[in-house]
Amino acid sequence: MSFPRYPKYKASGVEWLGDLPAHWHSGCLKYLATIKPGYAFSSDNFVGEGIPVLRIGDITPDGTVDFTDARCLPLEQGTAHADVLVVRGDIVMAMTGATIGKAGWYDSDRPALLNQRVCIFRSIAPNEQRYLWHILRARFYAEHITLAAVGGAQPNISDSQLLQCVVPLPPGPEQIAIAAFLDRETLKIDALVAEQRRLVELLKEKRRAVISHAVTQGLNPHAPMKPSGIEWLGDVPEHWEVTRFKRIAELIDGDRSSAYPSDQDIVDEGIPFLSSKNIVGYKFFNTGLRFITQEKFDALSRGKILDNDLAITVRGTIGQVAIYDAKLLGHPTAFINAQMMIMRPIGVTSSFVYSISESHYWQKQLDVASYGTAQQQLSNAILQNIFVVLPPAKERDEISIFLVTELAKFDEAQRAIELLQERRTALISAAVTGQIDVRGLPPAR
Repeated sequence: MSFPRYPKYKASGVEWLGDLPAHWHSGCLKYLATIKPGYAFSSDNFVGEGIPVLRIGDITPDGTVDFTDARCLPLEQGTAHADVLVVRGDIVMAMTGATIGKAGWYDSDRPALLNQRVCIFRSIAPNEQRYLWHILRARFYAEHITLAAVGGAQPNISDSQLLQCVVPLPPGPEQIAIAAFLDRETLKIDALVAEQRRLVELLKEKRRAVISHAVTQGLNPHAPMKPSGIEWLGDVPEHWEVTRFKRIAELIDGDRSSAYPSDQDIVDEGIPFLSSKNIVGYKFFNTGLRFITQEKFDALSRGKILDNDLAITVRGTIGQVAIYDAKLLGHPTAFINAQMMIMRPIGVTSSFVYSISESHYWQKQLDVASYGTAQQQLSNAILQNIFVVLPPAKERDEISIFLVTELAKFDEAQRAIELLQERRTALISAAVTGQIDVRGLPPAR
């Protein structure tokens, strides 16, 4: 759908804004909003239940705030620190780290406190808070943060720098109209994203079937077969070897000693402390990262994951596997939490180990061998003795190449989600900079 433009424009004098509608103004964000940075609460005061303390990791990539795993302080702290109390309709934003600039709309009736390196945005005019929300999600504002932030792997930005960005300032009624338009249109896009995510879930089983056939039957349909000796595995190519997983990967438990990080050891910058929440699309990403200090990391003896290692979840939701990409995370190493174990390939590629871990025959063994009633678990010994089918090196490479091509077809569904999200960002940017005129558009049906 195409949208009309304003009849007349003028130069804004700001490169990233370009031309603005002739009757609009521009100015620093401080004319539109106020900011309040969070507070460095002492971890000694955290309790099991109370008032949540929001951290960077509690802001989701979808622009919401999830404090399911938030640490808490006694309720009376809410009165003592009312200046950093977050309430419904507030906007919170990360001020440091790989997800700097990530914003979330607080949509809960349960008040929360704000931890350091996160800030609260509030519009000076309360009825323009939704316009402010869309400004903070516009592409030009993300670019401002990138340019203004200081630091390398862990960039930082101050509250004053956040307010220095020059933004469009249309008349108040137009701000409200733009916000209403974007609320309506982004809701449609979000519905499409949700539908596409459901499709991704449906395709997961087909994806696993493709992987399973490749790593147990090979790519040559005419290859002579032999009994694997394992009832539920059936026949495998005659020249393939049936062996144990310990032959192709070293299994490394995490450090579960008294040195294991507690809530008091969590900091805003440092060495990543990985959990399954950081797994996105079979790899570790920066989503919701938590950190420990270098000193705490050095005190740990095991559980230190390296580039191209894999980690597997071994408690609760078992069998979820991800490859650690040091370049992607911006850290050469990290520490895994108590629900994970490291799988370090021996003589095979990470992608081949990953493919095995996605197969039906691997999952079948995990289901049979896991233990625990309230919570499923896997031990190092169990994983070491999982049966795997090992093709010759040349065929392993051929299978890996084949799977890259085949799985790309399934990844198109995930790519569609990314394109929809890009479209949402582009639409927001166009509306808040006046590149489209929403004033005369018909109301939502």
